[in-house]
Amino acid sequence: MNEQDLPEEPGAEEEVDPREKPRTGASVIRLRWGKLDVEACAPLLRRYTGLHRQDAAVACARTGGILADNIDPAQAPGLVAALQAAGEPCFAVPAAEVVPLPRAVPVLAARLSSTDLGPLDNLGRQEEAPWDKAIALVLAGVAVVEEKRKTVHHRAPGGGMALAGGAAFGLAGAIAGGALDRSLHTEQRLVSKTEQRVWLDVVFLHPLRRYRIESGKFDYSVLGKQRATTGAANIQTLARWFLAYAPQVRTNVDGAELAKTGKVALPQLGEKAYNETVHWLINLARFGREAEG
Repeated sequence: MNEQDLPEEPGAEEEVDPREKPRTGASVIRLRWGKLDVEACAPLLRRYTGLHRQDAAVACARTGGILADNIDPAQAPGLVAALQAAGEPCFAVPAAEVVPLPRAVPVLAARLSSTDLGPLDNLGRQEEAPWDKAIALVLAGVAVVEEKRKTVHHRAPGGGMALAGGAAFGLAGAIAGGALDRSLHTEQRLVSKTEQRVWLDVVFLHPLRRYRIESGKFDYSVLGKQRATTGAANIQTLARWFLAYAPQVRTNVDGAELAKTGKVALPQLGEKAYNETVHWLINLARFGREAEG
């Protein structure tokens, strides 16, 4: 992946916070996925990046591979050398050359072939996504937190039932009788719910874009006779096919095991960690590096 492979279309990038400082520093990228040893590495982050103790510990606990982003370029070589001495392989690059994380575009169906993903948009139009332009594939179980508005009825303290004609009515009777108790209040509350899903993201170049398949929301008829009864099984078969069509991609799963058995143990991630993994693999491809371990 060379300089000309950098995205040229601004629409493919995430929106940039205008308050973000200019990307004139350096970024340190790991070659391994997973948490860092806090005792060994947090002091190094504090020394070379100026992070506070708690922030350095949080950075070590993250699984994403872009460890330090846009730091003082004079400090980056020292941090890389110290991390490598602690057994953590990594490298430094100019922050301005780090490829941004593109938005995830949901895909519900595709005209899949051995040369092209053939994703269909929400109007049924086919887009081109040649496998020789694929650079990253991430498959994982993801804990997705959704917030929904819920209508809640409650009575103010001391409120009694509505009275109509000397009789006590319930809510329905009070409404029907035109004597709704004014102590009864209705409000909207945000209720959080965590749902477990399986996501498969594939990233392509020219232009840079990211397609996302969710296990329960895809038309698996493309699998033909290999179609199983569950989305969880079908999405692993899809990933197996994708890796066969695009063996050059960086991935977070054991491709050899998936090819051999048709299934792998999926990492279980939060949504943030999942996106960080995608971003990391994109940049391993950008800088021509391979993950270790």
